Amino acid sequence: MALDSLNLSGSFTRDEVLEAMLTREIVCLYCHHHYDARAPERSGFHLSPEEVLTARQMIDAFGPHTPAPVMIVSLSCESALTHGWEKDWPNSKRLYGMVDAAKRLGVPLYLGAMIKIPALKTIGALRHLLAPLASGHTIGEVVRRARVSLREDRQNPTDGATAIGLALTLYGDPSIALVSGSGRRTAEVHAPACEARLGQDACGKAVAPEDPGFALRLCPEHHSPEGCSAGHPLAPGTPLKPCRKCDNKLCPECSGWGQQLCWEHCCFGKHEIVGKSYVCPDPHQFHPNEKRSVCSEDPGWIRHLCRDCLSGNSR
Repeated sequence: MALDSLNLSGSFTRDEVLEAMLTREIVCLYCHHHYDARAPERSGFHLSPEEVLTARQMIDAFGPHTPAPVMIVSLSCESALTHGWEKDWPNSKRLYGMVDAAKRLGVPLYLGAMIKIPALKTIGALRHLLAPLASGHTIGEVVRRARVSLREDRQNPTDGATAIGLALTLYGDPSIALVSGSGRRTAEVHAPACEARLGQDACGKAVAPEDPGFALRLCPEHHSPEGCSAGHPLAPGTPLKPCRKCDNKLCPECSGWGQQLCWEHCCFGKHEIVGKSYVCPDPHQFHPNEKRSVCSEDPGWIRHLCRDCLSGNSR
């Protein structure tokens, strides 16, 4: 996937920017933008003191059936405004600014700002946007990180710059990831998010159909070809050993690790299973990636629930 990041604080011509839009799939623009409320089609990016790329000029540059970029990122003042758009779009031939021009050209993802934003803050936002985009995160997560990066105190949602971050507006599907965690293209295919647990959150990186952990919804970082049979995510170098009763592999997180028994032969309560057992249905999503057995010695035997799900508290 080709990426052109154009820092328009220098002098770029209209033709150079249009060439990037015609030949690249992701184009990032960092420059001044003027929204003309009276004539939105004249809204545009100020490339130099003498030259402006307007919404109308962008439309006119694309001929019939010309592929549009997959994503345009515009960290520019008021580049996401569309006053009047909701009244008669798409029946009107009138353009309502850059967002309207991009969507009429078929750009699936357009990110802009609803207000005037400080130039010094947008540089950091661009960096925090591109890094997760390239590492396999969804567009929604990418936008969230860019918004948070504008705060002085990123852990404080009441920081004054939170309002600036919320002005970054996405026109498109936030669940899409353009590449997977393994670097494979996923813009046109279903790519579920990796469900490996990282503390209280999930990994969230896209898993491509070609990734070995696709069926398990695990990215290559959290999938092991010789994985634990209970489904625990394994870090590189995690020791595995075979169950002494079958061919299943177990890891140190397994309840039966000390007894060398896999989850099918040792319940979550660490009792060796003799006779019938059940698999906990995990009604509270306490262990979505982990299979836990329940045996007759467990207090949740009648309800087929492991200890945590029976008490309603995760460990």
